[in-house]
Amino acid sequence: MIYFIAIVVIIAILLIIFISIDNHFKTLLIKINAAFLNCTNSLSRKKDLVLKIIEQLDNKEKEKVLNIKSSLEKYEDLFDFYSKLEKSSFDINNILESHPSYNENHKLNDLLIDLSDIQDELDADNNYYNDNVIIYNNLVKSFPSNIVSLIKKYKNKCIFEKIKMEKYKILKEDNQ
Repeated sequence: MIYFIAIVVIIAILLIIFISIDNHFKTLLIKINAAFLNCTNSLSRKKDLVLKIIEQLDNKEKEKVLNIKSSLEKYEDLFDFYSKLEKSSFDINNILESHPSYNENHKLNDLLIDLSDIQDELDADNNYYNDNVIIYNNLVKSFPSNIVSLIKKYKNKCIFEKIKMEKYKILKEDNQ
């Protein structure tokens, strides 16, 4: 009888541990999915803004502008889209730096300020997403939570890679 009670207690403890770890996974998945949705929305807004900025550019750099537009049309997944959008922002910055005459375009300056704000939101969303994915991936790999991840078939998730490009410069409005 004592052995039976001991076995039931051990099984109950193991079940409680299993449920606790599974709940931790579920909480992280909720955070990850919410952050991913925020990243998706921010990327969509950033793409719209990049396209509006491209419309403001005249034909001085037509070939570069067409390359930027075409790169934003073809992507495999959100992570690929993110890297292409970051590269397009970098390319736009290079175009703007090579033609100082754009400094006088107030609408373009306003769009660049909006782009900077969206970029800050996107960076925050990406950091939140990446932080939670790192915790999640560590849980998937480490004992004893890896047992739960095998049973529940939780897989490693990808993170947003930080792109090592010079952050695009905001053109300052002439307030004088």
